[in-house]
Amino acid sequence: MDRSFLQSVPAITALPPSPAYNGEHLNVPIVYKLVLTGGPCAGKTTAWKKLRTLFEDHGWKVYAVPEKATIFFQCGVKIGELPKDRFVQFQENMNDMHLQIEKTFFELAEGEPKNCLVLCDRGIMDLSAFMNDDWWREYLSSRGLDLMQLRDGRYDQVLHLVTAANGAEQYYGLSEDDTVRNETAEQAYGLDQRLIEAWLGHPCYDIIDNSTSFDEKIRRTVEIVCTRLKKVTGKNILDNGHIKETVKRKFLINSLPDLKDSPRIEEVVLEHMFLSSASDKSLNRIERRSGREYGSCICTQTLTNRNADGVTTKTRYQLSTEDYELLSQQRDKDHVVLYKLRRCFVWKCHQFYLDVFLEPMSYKCKNLFLLSTYTSKLGTELELPPFLDISQEVTEDKSYSLYELSFCP
Repeated sequence: MDRSFLQSVPAITALPPSPAYNGEHLNVPIVYKLVLTGGPCAGKTTAWKKLRTLFEDHGWKVYAVPEKATIFFQCGVKIGELPKDRFVQFQENMNDMHLQIEKTFFELAEGEPKNCLVLCDRGIMDLSAFMNDDWWREYLSSRGLDLMQLRDGRYDQVLHLVTAANGAEQYYGLSEDDTVRNETAEQAYGLDQRLIEAWLGHPCYDIIDNSTSFDEKIRRTVEIVCTRLKKVTGKNILDNGHIKETVKRKFLINSLPDLKDSPRIEEVVLEHMFLSSASDKSLNRIERRSGREYGSCICTQTLTNRNADGVTTKTRYQLSTEDYELLSQQRDKDHVVLYKLRRCFVWKCHQFYLDVFLEPMSYKCKNLFLLSTYTSKLGTELELPPFLDISQEVTEDKSYSLYELSFCP
C-alpha cells in the first residue's frame, strides 16, 4: 500500500475536541482557535483586524475575543496605584474572567453551522507573564487547572508578534489611540521575552520577527495562518492565490548535546501510533502528549486524506483518554509505537524541537537525534542553533518520517 505521498505533508492542528473517528465527521465545520500575542507595539492590533476582515470576506464566522486587561485599563484601572494585596486579587480575578469569556466564545463557535475562526487577542498563558512561577502555579492549583491543557490543548495555533523594541527600535512608541500602555522600550523587550517563554512547547507556535517592513510583517502573519489552514481545507484563502509555504525542516544531530548553556527548554514526552486503514488514500495516527513536570496528557488523532482531485489535507482532533485507549486497539501491526522526549526551545524567532527516541524503540531509532522546525525560510536563510552539532539536513528524506521510522513488518 503506497502512502509515500502522505509523508511530506506538514503536521497541522485544526479541529476542536471531537469523538473518536468513525468516518462520518470529516465534513463538519472547522472551529479554529487562534491566539495573537506579543509585546507592546508589535502590530498585533493591525494583524487582528486584517485576519478578521479576511476570514469574514471568505464566508467564515469570526468571533473576535478582545484583550481582557484593556477592558479594565480603559475603565480607569491603574495597576501602579494598586497595593500588592489588591493587585494579587485583581490579577487572579482577571484570569478567571479571561477563562470565562473565552469559554463563552468557544461554546458559541461550536454551535456555528459554518467554519468559524475564534480570534483571541492574547491567550491565558499571556497572563502568566505578569506573575512569578510560584504564584502562577499556586493560582492553577487553587482553580484546579492544568498547565499543559491550558498551553497545549486549548488553542490550535499561537502567533507571537515581536515588539518593535526588539529589532525595530526606531519605530517603538505608543500610537495616538493607545492610552493604556506606558512601557519603556526596555520594559517592552523584557515583557516580550516572558511572553515567548510562556508559550514555549505549544505544538503550533510561530514567532514573527521584525526582519522585514511592517507591512511585510503583517503579510507574513496572515500567510502563516493561511498556510496552516490550507492543509486542513485544501483551499487557499488568500486572494492572490499564493502562499509562501511553511514547511517542516529536519536535521540530523551527531550526538546529544549538553544543553545547560542553551536557551530555556520545555520538555514533553510523545507517543505516536499508526492505526490500520482500509484505504491507500488515507493515514490514521494517534498521539499522546505529556509533560515531564505535569501529570496530565493530551491525546489527539491525526487524519491525512487525499481526495479525487489529488488534494491532500491533514486534520487533528482532540481525543479523550478513553477514546485513545479504544483506538489503540486498532494499531497497525506493521508499525511499532514510537516514544520520544521532545525538547522545545526558541532560537532566532523559531521554535525548534530536538527529539530523542526512548525505549522501547525501533532499531531504526537507535542513536537517532532529530532537530526540526516549521519555517518558510529556505536554505541558509534559516539560522541554525550553533550549540548543536548538526550533521545534515534530511527534510526530503522520507526514511526519517514517523511513518517510515515506525514501519517494522
